[in-house]
Amino acid sequence: MYLSSDVGCFADGSLGHKHIRDVLAKELTTLYRHNAGGGDGLHWNKVANLVDALNGEPSDDAWEELEALDWLNRQCYDDTYFEFVDGDLMLVAIDEDE
Repeated sequence: MYLSSDVGCFADGSLGHKHIRDVLAKELTTLYRHNAGGGDGLHWNKVANLVDALNGEPSDDAWEELEALDWLNRQCYDDTYFEFVDGDLMLVAIDEDE
C-alpha cells in the first residue's frame, strides 16, 4: 500500500532501463508476497508472471512497465499514483488545484 507519506522517486532513470525494471519487479514481488496468501490465487499469479517478464528481456512496446504501473497504482491511496517523470519512476500526489 502506498500513501502520501511515500511520495517521491522510487527509481532513478539515469541508472538505466534495467534499474527501472528491477525496481518495478521488486515492488511487485513485495506486493505479491504480502497479498498472495489471501484472495484470488490466479489474480496474484498474474503478478508473479509479470515479475518474471520484468526480469527477462524488455519487449519492444514496454508492456511490462505499463502493466506494472497499473498493478502498483491499484495499491495507491491518499490520492497518489505512480508514473514515469523524465525517465524516473515516481510516486506522485494528485494536485487538487488542477
